[in-house]
Amino acid sequence: MLDKVKRLGKDYLIYGIGTVVHSGINFAMIPIYSRAFKPEEYALIDLLVTLSVFLGMFAIAGMDTAMSFFYYEKGDSSSDENLLVEKRRKVISNIFLFKLVWGLLLVAVGVLSSDYVNKEYFYGRLDFTVFFLGYVAGLALEFVNQNALVFRLKHEPWKFVIIISGQTLSQALLIYSAIYFLNLGIYGYFLGYFISTLLFAIISSSMIREYLQLRFDKQILKSIIKFSLPLFFSGIALYVLNSSDRLIISKLTNLTQLGIYSIGARFSLFMMLFIYTFRQAWTPLAMEMIHSEQPQLFFQVVSRLYLGFTICLVLILTAFSKVVIYLFSTPEYSEAYSLIGVLGWIWIFYGLFAIVSVGIVKSGKNYWATYTMILTAIINVVLNYLFIPKVGIIGAGIATSISFLIWVVFVTIVSERLWRVNYPIHLLSIQIIIGAIANYYILHYLAINDFVIVSLITIVSLGVLIRLAIDKQHLKQIIEDFKLSRLSNG
Repeated sequence: MLDKVKRLGKDYLIYGIGTVVHSGINFAMIPIYSRAFKPEEYALIDLLVTLSVFLGMFAIAGMDTAMSFFYYEKGDSSSDENLLVEKRRKVISNIFLFKLVWGLLLVAVGVLSSDYVNKEYFYGRLDFTVFFLGYVAGLALEFVNQNALVFRLKHEPWKFVIIISGQTLSQALLIYSAIYFLNLGIYGYFLGYFISTLLFAIISSSMIREYLQLRFDKQILKSIIKFSLPLFFSGIALYVLNSSDRLIISKLTNLTQLGIYSIGARFSLFMMLFIYTFRQAWTPLAMEMIHSEQPQLFFQVVSRLYLGFTICLVLILTAFSKVVIYLFSTPEYSEAYSLIGVLGWIWIFYGLFAIVSVGIVKSGKNYWATYTMILTAIINVVLNYLFIPKVGIIGAGIATSISFLIWVVFVTIVSERLWRVNYPIHLLSIQIIIGAIANYYILHYLAINDFVIVSLITIVSLGVLIRLAIDKQHLKQIIEDFKLSRLSNG
């Protein structure tokens, strides 16, 4: 097991470099966006990006998980390497072609309905061209991500990093040029988004051309669709879970409040630097482990370490939230500091889902992911409508974070019934409770600028959470193995 943990750490480091570049570029753009756009203008951008991401999720139809699963499933090809390579080629090609046909149909539907959407949610402030650019970019971005996923599955993380980081950098440069040199405003944002994603969709597709065949395999496609169909509906539910807060804010408050909320959400993406990196390294390794013998201890250890350290990161981010907003934004967005840490919990639970859902994936009963997601999405809408009128936009963050926690609880219960891992539930619950209480009091004392108390709460909480995350016996084993490795190499 330890060799798998070490490999996870090695891959995490490489993916971490890419994610630092990716997130660093996005963070560098925040002060640019906050100075170029008023809160209500940034709200319009965020809403359309949210819709374009939804279109991309709708287009991928759960097939990213299917590709990971079937890539490692050897089946009848286990004894012949050539047959295995050919099967993987068919899996990747069929997903690519299906997404192309299905995605273009969705773009057409989105563009044709843009007039209604513009009037209903955007106050008629955008035009047809902007919607076209946004929707095509959302689809192209999914091709970039899928093509990069191939290199994750092949355990070639550097190629993955080059694709993702290159796309992010080109997008930032193009958007900056369109905004500041061409003075194109919101249109310029989506023009840069469109060009960069389309360009890297083409480049990354050429990089995996050896896996692409321009024909469908009915048997393979049928298996992929059967596996992915439940995930397709869960993807829609995930969109509702992750994005309904913005739509409800726009209805119950105004675009200015939505703009502030969107900037707070953008800063909370600092957590994505760690969670997204973890999931990149985790997915192929987890898929490999569930096909191995007795991997339960591995999942138990990772769940404990993951939750402890990610909660620590959220508390640190919350403690520095006022400083972050002051340095990287403008006074118009000053309220956003209270949202950063709260929204960071969403990313924690999003990452935890990938760990606790292995039983569902292993059993192939992905419809359970759909059921839990749909139920949680409904709960999220209800909580947002209850919380936002009472406590404003921070209520949206609290409601969405609670909803993601409920989702993880549902998934854990179902996954354990399908394939028992025996996660340390009581310990994980204690970690979450300690983190939530600490987060509340850090925000409370930040509001009155008592930074001494904020520092004390943060330091004490970090110490307790780290202690709970690391098992002494496991830590001793890691140290001993490290010493033996040093001696053997010396």
